[in-house]
Amino acid sequence: MTNPDQPQSKEPGQQVLERLRDLERRPVEALVLYQARRLETLLRHARQTVPFYKDRLDAVFDADGTLDLSRWQDVPVLARQEAQEHAEHLKATMIPADAGNALPDRTMGSGGSPFHFIRSLAAVAADAGNTLRIYLDHGFDLNARLCDIRLDVSGNSSWPEGSTRKAWTHGEGTGDYALLDINTDTDKQVEWLLRCQPRSLFTWATNARRIALELERTGRSLPLTSIATSAEPCSQAVHDDLRRVFGLDPVDILGAREIGIVAFPCNHSPLHHFAAESAFLEVITDEGKPAGPGETGRIVATGFYNFHMPFIRYDLGDYVTLSDRPCGCGRSLPAISKIHGRARARFSTAGGRKIFPDVPEAELDAVMKPCAWQIAQTGIGALEIRVDGLDLRQVEAQRPRLAEILETGLDEPVSFTIVEKSLQPGPGRRKHESFRNEIG
Repeated sequence: MTNPDQPQSKEPGQQVLERLRDLERRPVEALVLYQARRLETLLRHARQTVPFYKDRLDAVFDADGTLDLSRWQDVPVLARQEAQEHAEHLKATMIPADAGNALPDRTMGSGGSPFHFIRSLAAVAADAGNTLRIYLDHGFDLNARLCDIRLDVSGNSSWPEGSTRKAWTHGEGTGDYALLDINTDTDKQVEWLLRCQPRSLFTWATNARRIALELERTGRSLPLTSIATSAEPCSQAVHDDLRRVFGLDPVDILGAREIGIVAFPCNHSPLHHFAAESAFLEVITDEGKPAGPGETGRIVATGFYNFHMPFIRYDLGDYVTLSDRPCGCGRSLPAISKIHGRARARFSTAGGRKIFPDVPEAELDAVMKPCAWQIAQTGIGALEIRVDGLDLRQVEAQRPRLAEILETGLDEPVSFTIVEKSLQPGPGRRKHESFRNEIG
């Protein structure tokens, strides 16, 4: 994982970053060759030491053991539920020395029950390198404090104190780090942030928005110079509110706990780049074929460095649209023009299509209230507007305007009911979903 020729004074994340800086500027052919070598190392390891993959990878191996990646599409896609059911069989019985120790982790469980898994230290180091690249490219102050509000699997970062450590910059700066579990009420998060006085904030997209709106409501401020968001799509409404309150555009990162950072925003264009040096990332259409430029599909990922519990052709459930043009920044990494979110946010149309609603959230916010509504599809052409903490009579009075917004965004007639329902995060702090398909 690390280069023995590197000076030992450098941290693993710094060593990875140097390799990323080299690989991201190489010709596409060189990047593809690098990925093929990493895949071969992982696949041979998985076939020999991971019970789950003993026969599952036969499609790409000839009888004499030769690897043929031209048959890669014949390897079955691994769904999260399948991975959960076979978690013990996904663990390797032998580990290469340079993979490092095993570290326990788990998902949030936003799409069901939490998934407990393990990651190799080598995979964590790869993630550190990707994180450093983002911070440096987007001008984060690495000598100042970063506050991080996310799921704390250790249980040691509860309000009022949270937890701290000396550094968050993997050797590139002196800034300290403070973590607060996201299972904390917004007003208490704000109180903690005001005590911490960070220059950088890292949290989920809608959580950042709630923080901004609470500060605006109470007339208080934070000395932020950078905001990074993750875990859910960063909508235009989130961008607008963060820009208005903080004067900052969020750096929106796409990742998965099982894989690490998947895509990061370019610092020279509106596009995102796949972190293709750390994982083999495919975009698959609903027909099961590789998506081409300008096409939309779901991400299927194979992380290169988790040797303790490999995830091979793992369905992340996130949909993106590939850019129809190369990025002008000079990186050879594949580019994404739009991150849509999870499959459950797609609505089914009368014509049989699946679409992500093209509904301006800011217009719905103006009629209702930010983070206080959800649009659920309960049937073809049938919606339920769920509101939390609003006067139903006032919302009902806006029915014509709501119909106009929704029918324009969905490009077909709809009927809808308006109901009162709590949208507050329950145990485990599930993510806020503005749009949800409940008919499959």
